[in-house]
Amino acid sequence: MRLLLLLFFLFQASWAIPQFAREYQTSCFTCHTNIPMLNETGESFLRNGFRFSEEDVASLKEFITHGDRQYEPLGAMVGLNYSDKNKNNELTGKVKLYFAGTLNKYLSLFAMSRQNINTENPNAPKLFQEDSSTAYINFAFNEPAHLLRAGLMAPFTQLGNIQRSFADSALHGLPAGIQGKEMYRSPLQRTGIGNFKGGEYSFLYNNKLLFLISYGDPVDHGGPSGKSMSGGGGSSHMGGNSHTADGFGSIGQGAGHMGAGHSGQGSSFGHGSSMDATQKIYLFHTGTTSSGGFGQSGMGHGGQGIGPGSRDGDSSQLLAGVRYFFDSGWKVGVLYGAKEERGMDIDSILVPIERDFGRWYLTSILVYSDSDKDGEYKGIENALLYKLQENAFIRAIINYGIDDNDDDETGCSLSYSLIVNDFAMIHVTGAYANTLTDQDDTQLKISFNLFF
Repeated sequence: MRLLLLLFFLFQASWAIPQFAREYQTSCFTCHTNIPMLNETGESFLRNGFRFSEEDVASLKEFITHGDRQYEPLGAMVGLNYSDKNKNNELTGKVKLYFAGTLNKYLSLFAMSRQNINTENPNAPKLFQEDSSTAYINFAFNEPAHLLRAGLMAPFTQLGNIQRSFADSALHGLPAGIQGKEMYRSPLQRTGIGNFKGGEYSFLYNNKLLFLISYGDPVDHGGPSGKSMSGGGGSSHMGGNSHTADGFGSIGQGAGHMGAGHSGQGSSFGHGSSMDATQKIYLFHTGTTSSGGFGQSGMGHGGQGIGPGSRDGDSSQLLAGVRYFFDSGWKVGVLYGAKEERGMDIDSILVPIERDFGRWYLTSILVYSDSDKDGEYKGIENALLYKLQENAFIRAIINYGIDDNDDDETGCSLSYSLIVNDFAMIHVTGAYANTLTDQDDTQLKISFNLFF
């Protein structure tokens, strides 16, 4: 579904917003540690509707009334990516567009849309589509106590750095390029909590205790009963967040009949069933296409399969919980998530933990999930950030998870980030992943981004 109203754009998270630094004539590090992570000032700025205080000028009003370019509510990021898993070592590109600012003391808007360039993955993000965009309106009153959000949103925006600490880990999309392998999913992805269309209310009591509840319809990323994938790569997991990356595309099990895929030359791999949705059946096919009782997801070098698919049954996503700010600096939360999609349910409990130690910043998430498809799963994600200097950082990520069959998985990532003059960022990452089915792979990824 395309978003047609650009002016009223109603974020895996939108990360750095360059127009805010321009508007307030300040550095990106006023609100960020390592981009996209937020410090306490950044969290307060976000919660206050993109203002540092109630007296801040409403940027959108200034832009519309006076046309002062300083207050233009538009921003952009363009980037180049290299991965040793890319086909023929080709570079890929990405574009992000932002529209954000305040309308008055109570209302503010945020929107972001992104697109990947020079990728063979047919499910790669495209501008102004629902599964590659976020767009919502904020209504803040009795600041900063009450905040209402409505629109197309990321679920953890108001919950610190739960997602931001793990951005660009290079783990997603591994193992790459080899058909028939299960894709790595982090413990947070296993919960299935992702972008949704709906509403959210949060209440901050005495700047110490945050209560949040959100509910809506999860964003459909195609997957098992929608789009198929080709050999160019990417992944879409039923019951999890959708991630696109260079390499093999893995498709989760779907309910109902998926229809035949069409892959032209080469081989294709898919799974689905016209029988019970909890039964997992794999079909490997070499050549053109086949049909019959099983749905095939086209996945080959010759093209992509697009099954007619279906999205039978109700879909919904609930996230509720609390987060407490201790005087010692620890931030600890307890969250409950429930997702229903394509006839399958996932229930999860998350315990996010954060602490700023000055030059070090720790983010950990304890995860428990129980899904109709995968059964019980327990895991932990850890990200440790070290500030080398004001604009240079090293980050280490260590993830571990185990399912109810005692099969375990591991994901490790080490990255270096350098931010230059608030408008350029270089990010170098090495990653290793080992899945529950004991498939492992590594990836080296280098990205260069410019902010406008």
